[in-house]
Amino acid sequence: MTRAVCIVPVMLAWGAVAAVPPPAVTNPPPAPPAAAPAFERLVYQDSGGFTGRGTGKWLALSGSGRLEIRRRGGPAATRQLSDEELAAVRQAVAAVDWKTVEPLYRSRGADLLNNELSVTIDGRTYRTSADQLAKLPPGLRALFKRLDALHRQAAANKKQPDAP
Repeated sequence: MTRAVCIVPVMLAWGAVAAVPPPAVTNPPPAPPAAAPAFERLVYQDSGGFTGRGTGKWLALSGSGRLEIRRRGGPAATRQLSDEELAAVRQAVAAVDWKTVEPLYRSRGADLLNNELSVTIDGRTYRTSADQLAKLPPGLRALFKRLDALHRQAAANKKQPDAP
């Protein structure tokens, strides 16, 4: 009989522990999106074409967002990108797999315009050139499109350029 008395309190204690609900599991808050890697400098221009001189498109962008553009037949302009514009360029730069970018992308054809890009990321400069019909990796093509749009927008801006 003594044994039964000893076992009952142990079973009651064990049952009491089992009846306690486990602590609520909380998921950690989602990590903030990783910031796009900053680039120190980016230069984008064209060349080639029928005359061999391209269209005169030239764009330089600092990592802090200072944009300089030149175009044939028009004045040079300098302005500061908005935070949103700079973030979009940084995301486009981050979307490119720079380790696999080839220095030259060519298609068959004559008198094609060539887009030339030089971008410095963490002290390393990557350079590539692609004619207008070349097959490009999607990230690089998207970056070229973003830079073309940025150049067009800045060149079309009728406001006085910012002072350097």
